[in-house]
Formats: sequence, structure tokens, C-alpha cells
Amino acid sequence: MNIADTPSASRKETLNMMKKKHVALAAIALCAAGSAAAQSSVTIYGIIDVAVSKVNNGTSNLTFLPQFAMGARDTVQVKQSTESRLGFRGTEDLGGGLRANFQIEHRFRPDDGSVQGRDNTNQVAQGFWNAQSWVGLAGSFGEVRLGRQYVPAFYVSLASDPWGYDYNVAGAAGFTRGGNGITTAYNAATYRSPNLSGFTAEVQVAAGEGGSPVTQTGSQAGRNMGVAVQYAGGPLWLGAGYNTLDQANGPVENEYWIVSAAYDLGRIRPMVSYSVGTNNTALGREAKTFIIGATAPLAGGRLKAVVARYDAAVGINPNAGSPYAAFANTTGANTNKFGLGYEYFLSKRTSVHADVGTAKTSGFTRSTGVEAGVKHVF
Repeated sequence: MNIADTPSASRKETLNMMKKKHVALAAIALCAAGSAAAQSSVTIYGIIDVAVSKVNNGTSNLTFLPQFAMGARDTVQVKQSTESRLGFRGTEDLGGGLRANFQIEHRFRPDDGSVQGRDNTNQVAQGFWNAQSWVGLAGSFGEVRLGRQYVPAFYVSLASDPWGYDYNVAGAAGFTRGGNGITTAYNAATYRSPNLSGFTAEVQVAAGEGGSPVTQTGSQAGRNMGVAVQYAGGPLWLGAGYNTLDQANGPVENEYWIVSAAYDLGRIRPMVSYSVGTNNTALGREAKTFIIGATAPLAGGRLKAVVARYDAAVGINPNAGSPYAAFANTTGANTNKFGLGYEYFLSKRTSVHADVGTAKTSGFTRSTGVEAGVKHVF
């Protein structure tokens, strides 16, 4: 029936109903458009990894990591193997190709529930959001991040260790970056480039904000600057990075550079890395580290292996809890390490792992450690 053929009252009611319907449809369309222009998401993620570890009473430095990470000598310990964490990351579409991003990440020790710090006696030295706490804007120009972040060269060193910087007796975390311990920077402003035919670059400057420059204790309050370049194309990956941190008064430096490469052959992925660091020492006293490693899929899991060498700078104790403590080392010293591990995946999120590592520092007795644990990723 045509609207013109209906009675006047009915025609008026019909027109009102059609107007309301159009208004409702327009409101729905506007809401949908607004939602599309301002989509946002927040992800909760984390890792919980606990292992049983045993290191013999050898006096060589097995990992160049603090005791809570590697385990005490001649003691059975329950400890984390991968750094356990709880994090939040999110993004909001601002329209026009612009996005707002953020990430905050807390590190903790699941064996006793404490905040992860630098050692057993100083557990809150690095703050609650120890790993990262930044906010930024991203678009076709790349991304700008502001806040506490990893230094650019860390991502290169992370990809150089078959264990990806797990805290265990087999990994090579302490054998990257020339033994340097600078992983994150406070008060940092970072620019990350877009991917250009496989190449990405990152530049970072962290303001000292009037704080004391770094001292022998490894404080990271001073101004930090770093840069890294990576290439990923097919099976080939290449990376290079540099980082430098302000020092206390005196002729000392805290800086390192690293170059790394990896190639995926399908059945095995070998990797190699070389780095040089001047770690709170006098000019010219460089530590050098070299890594040859590999990962390979095996029987529903992943096999990992590494051979690493740490050449300590003259005047640096290669057997200290960290490579910063000095002793009467007039000719330099070196540490050779071999690590082997296997991780079996029970599901996409849960795995079990077993690792063994052994190291010999010239002038010290051999250190060997074994551990096994369970890891859950969410």
C-alpha cells in the first residue's frame, strides 16, 4: 500500500516511525564509525618459570650473572630460570594512521614472591616496574617512546643468545655486550624507524636529569645514549648496536658495541656474536666476548647449544659476582664456556626444560651447573 493511500492519522504515524528508524540507524552508524576510529586494546601477559638448580664448588665464573640468577656454588636452589614477569601493554587507534602505545612490566622472583632486584640483599633497587614503563606514539613515520626502556643494543644481544637471556646455568647472557651490564635506561626518549626492506633502526637518548653519573656500583642514573640497526630478510638476520653511559669523574668509560648474525637453515639456526665493552674501567681496558650458538627443533621441543668466550680486561676480576670488581690481573684472563639445553613443549604455553653448563676461567677451578624446571607463558 502506498503511504498516500493511507488515512491521515495513520500516514502521520507511519512517517514518525520511519523518521525514528532513520535516526536510530544514523546513531548506530555514528557509534560504529567512532568505535572504528578509536579502537583500543590492553593485553595482560607474563612468564612464570621455576627450576631446581645445582652448581658445583668450582671457582670459575659460570654465567657472569648475580647469584640469585645463576644459583650459589655447591648449593641446591629453587630459582627462576627465565626472568618471571607480569606485564600490561596496550594500543589505541587515534585515526589517520596514528596509534598510542604503552607498556609496563614488573619482574619478580617466583621462588619466594619477592621483587626482583640486583642481588639477594637489594631486591627493590630497580623499582617495581623494573623492566619497562613507557608510553609512545606510532605511525607511518615509525614510533617514539618515552620512559624506562631497554637500550637499543640490548635487542641485538638478546637475539645473540640461544636461551634469549634466560637466567640459567647454560645460557650466554653474561657473554654478550663485552660483559657490560647496561640493559635498560631511565628517562629515555627513543625513536624506532619503520621497516624499510627488512632494515630497522633505533636511536635512544636518556636524560641524566641532574643525577649522579654511573659509578663502580653500576648505578644507571647518568645520561645514556645508544643506537642499533637490524636486518631481517628470509632466513638471514643481522644486528649491530652501540651504547654509552656517563661516568663519575675520572678517566673511565662505560660503553660497548656488538655485532651479531644468524641464519635459519630449517633444521638448525646457527648464530654468532662478537662484542667489546669498557665496563667502568680506565680507557683502553676492554673486555671482549665471542659466542657461537645454535637452536634446532627436536622431537616436539627445541635444542639449544652455545660455546662462548669472555676475555676480561686487564685489571678486572673474571671471577667476581659481576665483571666490574677489580683485582690484581696484570695480563688479563679469559673464561671459556659450553652450554647445552632442551625445552619440551607440553602445549603452546607450557614447557619443561633441562640445562647444563660448564666454564673454566684461567687461574680458577672449573664450574659446572645443572638445572631443570617448568615454564608457563601467558
